[in-house]
Amino acid sequence: MTLPSSPLRIAHALREQIITGELAMGSKLNEREIAERLEVSRIPVREALPILESEGFITSQPRRGAVVHVLTVRDAAEVFDLRRQLEPMASGFAARRAAAGADVGPMLAALHSARGAAAPDSARGAAALDERSDAPSDAPPRPATPTCTRRSSRWPTTRCCAGSPS
Repeated sequence: MTLPSSPLRIAHALREQIITGELAMGSKLNEREIAERLEVSRIPVREALPILESEGFITSQPRRGAVVHVLTVRDAAEVFDLRRQLEPMASGFAARRAAAGADVGPMLAALHSARGAAAPDSARGAAALDERSDAPSDAPPRPATPTCTRRSSRWPTTRCCAGSPS
């Protein structure tokens, strides 16, 4: 089966492979191999890599190419600190909007579905739970809040540091 070759879709596929550990931290990304595996040309793969680099998933190195970013204990501590600051603020924004009469149905549905995330002890389950529990940050009238909370939660907490068990 041939996947659509949009750089965004390729970035999504590679992001999933990084989150689940299929592409290990520190591993070199070969455009040709990725294109063959995803059954696309190299051009959209090349265009997808800067997307992942801007999100912090990969690092480009001169004359070496792109490698999957190695998340350190310090990186993980920074992510947890950001989330500790952002999530209560986002929830407060959502509560104020709900009190002002905003439709909270979609937010409540997302939060209820977060409770049912499959295998929360796995990397994919943790990522799905993070994505579903972003609902309070989607509610604020401040457009930067959802972006900040999502970016701070991209790396799953179950396999956050180099050398830690998956």
